[in-house]
Amino acid sequence: YALTTDAASYTVFQRPAYCKFSNVFFDSAFYGAWLKNCVEMDFTNCWFSNRPENGLYIIKGDGIKFNGGGSINSDKHGVLVEADVKNISFIGFSARGNSVSAFGTYSGITIAPNTNNFIVSNCILGENTGMSFGNQKYGLEIFAGTSNNYVVSDNIVLGNIVDGIGDGGSGTNKKIVN
Repeated sequence: YALTTDAASYTVFQRPAYCKFSNVFFDSAFYGAWLKNCVEMDFTNCWFSNRPENGLYIIKGDGIKFNGGGSINSDKHGVLVEADVKNISFIGFSARGNSVSAFGTYSGITIAPNTNNFIVSNCILGENTGMSFGNQKYGLEIFAGTSNNYVVSDNIVLGNIVDGIGDGGSGTNKKIVN
């Protein structure tokens, strides 16, 4: 792993909390970066990339923020967020040229079913770059389920194989504007 967080339980005083990373290159590990059981983590201008897996896999957490940085050139998803994650934000993040292993199969940022309370804003979600080789399915893919309480706004979503944004969330308190 380029980065891994985990704890025996998600209880206070056992889980990783209040960590800040700036300008870190999380790359070149077999499993990429893996966040589990963490709270209030900030990533500023950090890069996530990986082959043969996801660039960043977030399994359980609360209050995780990504400002700038990105995930480019991963074999699978640039970022995969599971349903046990809440209060996560991607602001000015770049997810481009992912799905290197399977043309149009994986997306830049993927949100699992039934995930709530997230923001994806002012991001670049799409097209291949001069430094990447993948052609991702969506820039942002929100899987079908009861996801609710989210904002997706002001993103650039050009050059994805299927579409810029795939919104399967069935909640009524959501805003998608591009």
